[in-house]
Amino acid sequence: MAIYLAPMQGVFNAHFRKVAAQHFSGIDKCFTPFITTHGEDVYPERAFRELSVETDIPTIPQVMGNHAERLLILCRKLQDSGAREINLNLGCPQGTATSRKMGSGMLPHPEMLDEILDNLFSHLSVKLSVKTRLGLYETEEFEQIVPVLNKYPLYEVIIHPRTGKQMYRGETDREAYKLYASQLKAPVVYNGDINRWYDPMALEGTVMIGRGFACNPFLAESIVARKPVFDKGRLEIFLEALLEEYSQAYTGGEKQILMKMKELWEYLYLAFPETPKLAKTFKKCQNMKTYTSIVQSLF
Repeated sequence: MAIYLAPMQGVFNAHFRKVAAQHFSGIDKCFTPFITTHGEDVYPERAFRELSVETDIPTIPQVMGNHAERLLILCRKLQDSGAREINLNLGCPQGTATSRKMGSGMLPHPEMLDEILDNLFSHLSVKLSVKTRLGLYETEEFEQIVPVLNKYPLYEVIIHPRTGKQMYRGETDREAYKLYASQLKAPVVYNGDINRWYDPMALEGTVMIGRGFACNPFLAESIVARKPVFDKGRLEIFLEALLEEYSQAYTGGEKQILMKMKELWEYLYLAFPETPKLAKTFKKCQNMKTYTSIVQSLF
């Protein structure tokens, strides 16, 4: 059993992962938010910024694109920079991606995925994994994806059992997950709506957690311990360390730092169910003085 941290855009940035690794345990591997392919060979430094911050937890770069040669160029750069595994995003549900046949928008086009995987496996020595949904419109789309994935020696297949059009609405289709997982040759990892330590999927095998960890950074520890873990004092120390890390890393001033902390509190407020309207309180917060006052009142 292992626990992976999902690539939540904005929230689980490199600095968050660095500080979280210092204050919480249970996470075995992290994935970066996706790096998107460009039309040229030159990539700006910011494209690889997520990999420049050192952390104690192995970090896997995730890539997203719809062009076999451009993805190969990007993956070669990552391989040359020392990456031992690269993850291909087939799950992003955002319309800006799906409309261009990227992320989950590629799932109705198995021939495109086949071309991409063939090109990557023909020219790279690094381990390759994929993170996918079950389809863009219908879970049945995955029936055409399984044979393509089974053609290649994928290191892992991480499945979020929703369609792209669902975004994060409705229930995850765990029965469909089990059906397709049984048909795949590669090891399969479950991802989606793991919010409690006693979730059967978390207790049965390797899982990826995302929003559940943002709401409760002790979730991975609780899964490992098989009992609830929560330490308010440790959480306070973590938040202080994260604020300090952001203060050192971001030079855009108070508003930028406040925005980064508020992104986390869009989820973390759920750790304080005894404080009504906390989410709205943070949303209205406009300066660091007010933010500090709110946090101090919680602890």
